[in-house]
Amino acid sequence: MYFSSIVRPGSAADVWGTVLEITGELRTSSLAHALEVVRGRHDALRVTFLERDGDVFQVVRDDRPAEPVLGAVVQARGDSPEQRRAWAEAEARRVIGLPFDLSSGPLWRVGVTRVAPDLHLVAVVFHHIIIDEMSAKVFADELRLAYADPDAPALAVPAAQYSDFCLRERRSGVDRAGLGHWRERLAGVRPARLPEDGMEDPGSVVGARLPATLPGDVVADFEVFCKERGVTPFTGMLAVYFVLLWRWAGTSDLAVGTQVFSRPTAEFFGTIGFFANTVVLRCQVAPALTFDEFLDQVSDTVHDALDHQDVPFEAVVDALAPQRDADRNPLFQVAMGYGSLDPSDVWALDGLQVTALPDPAELAGLQFDLSLDVHRVASEVGVTVEYDRRRFSADAMRQFANAFGSLLRALVSSPDVPLGSVPLLDVATRDATLELGAGDMPTAADPTSAWELFERTAAATPDREAVSADGERLTFAELEAAARTMAAGLRARGVRTGTVVGICLPRRAGLLTAMLATWCAGEAFLLLDARQPEARRRVLLQEAGVTLLVADEPFAEVETVAPADLTGDAEPPAHRPAAAPAYVVFTSGSTGTPKGVVVDQESLVALATTQLASMYARLPEGVQVNVGALSSLTFDVFINQCLGMIAFGHRLLLLGDEERMDPARLLALGADAGSAIDVLDCNSSQMEVLVDAGLLDVPHPPKIVLIGGESASARLWRRLHDQPDLLAFNMYGITECTVDSARAEIREHERQVAGRAVGTTRLYVVDDQLQLLPPSFVGEICIGGLGVAQGYVGQPAHTSEKFVADPFSGVPGARMYRTGDRGRLRPDGQLEFWGRLDDQVKVRGLRVEPGELEAALAAHPAVARAAVIATGAGTRLARLVAFVVPEERGREELTFAAVREFLRGRLPSALLPDRVQVLDTLPVTPGGKLDRRALLDLVGPDAEPEPPAEIEGTPDERQLCLLVAEALGVARVGLDDNFFELGGNSLLAMTVISRVRTALDRELGIRAIFESSSIRDIAAQLGARDSAPRPVLRRRGNR
Repeated sequence: MYFSSIVRPGSAADVWGTVLEITGELRTSSLAHALEVVRGRHDALRVTFLERDGDVFQVVRDDRPAEPVLGAVVQARGDSPEQRRAWAEAEARRVIGLPFDLSSGPLWRVGVTRVAPDLHLVAVVFHHIIIDEMSAKVFADELRLAYADPDAPALAVPAAQYSDFCLRERRSGVDRAGLGHWRERLAGVRPARLPEDGMEDPGSVVGARLPATLPGDVVADFEVFCKERGVTPFTGMLAVYFVLLWRWAGTSDLAVGTQVFSRPTAEFFGTIGFFANTVVLRCQVAPALTFDEFLDQVSDTVHDALDHQDVPFEAVVDALAPQRDADRNPLFQVAMGYGSLDPSDVWALDGLQVTALPDPAELAGLQFDLSLDVHRVASEVGVTVEYDRRRFSADAMRQFANAFGSLLRALVSSPDVPLGSVPLLDVATRDATLELGAGDMPTAADPTSAWELFERTAAATPDREAVSADGERLTFAELEAAARTMAAGLRARGVRTGTVVGICLPRRAGLLTAMLATWCAGEAFLLLDARQPEARRRVLLQEAGVTLLVADEPFAEVETVAPADLTGDAEPPAHRPAAAPAYVVFTSGSTGTPKGVVVDQESLVALATTQLASMYARLPEGVQVNVGALSSLTFDVFINQCLGMIAFGHRLLLLGDEERMDPARLLALGADAGSAIDVLDCNSSQMEVLVDAGLLDVPHPPKIVLIGGESASARLWRRLHDQPDLLAFNMYGITECTVDSARAEIREHERQVAGRAVGTTRLYVVDDQLQLLPPSFVGEICIGGLGVAQGYVGQPAHTSEKFVADPFSGVPGARMYRTGDRGRLRPDGQLEFWGRLDDQVKVRGLRVEPGELEAALAAHPAVARAAVIATGAGTRLARLVAFVVPEERGREELTFAAVREFLRGRLPSALLPDRVQVLDTLPVTPGGKLDRRALLDLVGPDAEPEPPAEIEGTPDERQLCLLVAEALGVARVGLDDNFFELGGNSLLAMTVISRVRTALDRELGIRAIFESSSIRDIAAQLGARDSAPRPVLRRRGNR
């Protein structure tokens, strides 16, 4: 307590105070005398603290005249009784808020304000270092007796002083056995990660109180329930609190702090002082436990803590040696208090009506992030939630308090039901929560297929330019005619509705023609990238069941046809069912096999006519804009980009691989309105590279930008937030739910959120039993609506596991997708992403299942076991780290270069590891499972890059080494190092290109990096210093 007071001088968290409303004729002189009597009886009320040579001493100040406890009575000001009452309350709170000086004292005070002759407000306040709850009751009792009979109060001589207790504790020392118990019981404990709201700094008022009341009938049932099971009401309430915290935060291993007010012997029962000690109650909640079973665990935990309550909390902290923070408790940030007395029953004065006023809603200080205080109020029970306003919103805390009452009722009425099956919501709250997660358009528009969308667009704007790619331009009429011709060729080859056609073509207009042709013919497509390893493409074609491939080059094992050979006069189908597949796109698979997601026409049309329609509606009506197609062909985002042309008549800028990966060439497009990208959609990391390179400062910057795929840095979010003329959106989406499901307009949010449900999407946050959770509670994000895909092609088991019946939609046969993402809905409907329930990670905006890379590694003949983790997941410096245990004679074969070369023919570049570490064995948990957290500890931190003067080579070569080291976050880069073996990738290559242009004023193409074997080779391809005029960059202010 002394330490916290020194670290946080004047903190309201170290103060215990109350305001008493006294009705009747208060004898202020008798009150002043009574206060002096009580002060004289207790050393603790005359103590100060002295620090000398690192030791702290209590000094009882009997060596100097004491100032009167009660000074002059203050007269309330105001013209009306109401004004005088308000002034008096403010004055009482001011008295409570005055700081204490531990070295000079006094450490308590009383202030009286006269509102009327028969109405006074009395502020009584102590520094917590001299009082606890039981001591406050002793103080109040003695004050009552001394006030009733000033001449001869019926007070016995105190049997002991607080100083006697301190000497007793000092002589006895710390109980070593008890300390050992706490060290074992709390090993590895850490404060739970709570679902914070990240509120703005509230200034001096950092805390708040939210009071609630449990009705008398609920309290009566609860007390009978506890009595029947032989537990105290405190234990019962604590068990409910644990379950609520588990359901709220999604954390099963929980630690709650509470204070015990034990006096060691009866002689101290009438002594005033701070006898309280803090104990940490740790429990593990499991969904299979019933409440009766869990209550037994909590009861054992409480009894266990009481048996060892004499070990000072400070000694426990020192023994566990956790990481310390002066402003926060190192072992827990969630507390619970339980008081059996109504505060108004504590205070009484002879002949007067004394009422303790409710505590203020705002707090200038608090000890914990969150605490629940339970106390008696007549026949009811008051529940007060105290919380940190910097971390939690008032709306979230109201949800928390309401859920406590609902959960208590449910647990008491169903004590034999597994905890994971106990509902948290009543009917009204459930309906409101479902409405909160629903999109703004419950149904989609009329067209049943993407081809019909395109037909309408082409009919409305036949002469508009539809696509521009590598110098080739096609109007909508030309594109439609070409697609119909190719569709006839497909039908002539026997391809029928629902067939999946493979397309492996360069990023030119013919690619769009082939895509539209498959839809015109009633088929679906699978887009392939010719740069993928041949073995990878073969796996994808087999998994998708492709029997016909449209490609310029023949491919073994699959019938291949060139686009020019697809002609004929076969009629396309008259009807294209909404349930017919539209495309197949593959995601990483946890079992080692990629999963092909089948998206049908209805889902694709719903995406276009709801989500995208509402976004493009923000642009001026009738104006055609350029939509940049930057995404890889193998990602569903590419299809999303194409829909801007297909459904809304905008021009698609289909950029080549070198152009889309080169920041300078992308920015150069912004020099002219005709070539500028108006709608730019890419992952957050790529957007940050482009913004850093000057994207927002070109003469014709984007009108709309969309980011997603991973968390954005705070810096990028702020840059986009502060652009007044830019429509910037953060997108949250899952491939299995047709690209995007939630959207947030960045300028409306100071910090990152995933967004609200858009279109026909329905967002749910559920627990392990798929029960709906209230807003602010963390659980698994599930997605319903028309965007839910058909499933995984050829993988019925995985489909049934992830695509489940939607119990919330009310539509027969409706399904929802279990994303495996952790998150929560805020009370304002915004979705927040909280990580993963499994090992899946996001690296460079891509979903990566470590299991797929682990399976490929296990196929290496020299690998006995393998494990993969990601460091910096979701950031620009995300790394895949592979740990391999070699076979008996295989260590020499497992060099980084050799492992990557082995994997290169089996996996796409996004799945190649950035680092390979050889271990003798993989760490495991006590339960025998792979310990991925321990693996993270084995990855050492990257050091600072070495200065270029210490690197051999020309000035440009040395500078290039430094720029590459900074981009990759590695300690040193030499001229003979390989960019990709150091952890480079396409995104980081973009960063290097941008930095070379800025720092060296030299040109560097993306191909130069990909085709070079060393940094020396890259340096040799540095272009001449750029003397050509560049696009004029204009600053748009620092708003």
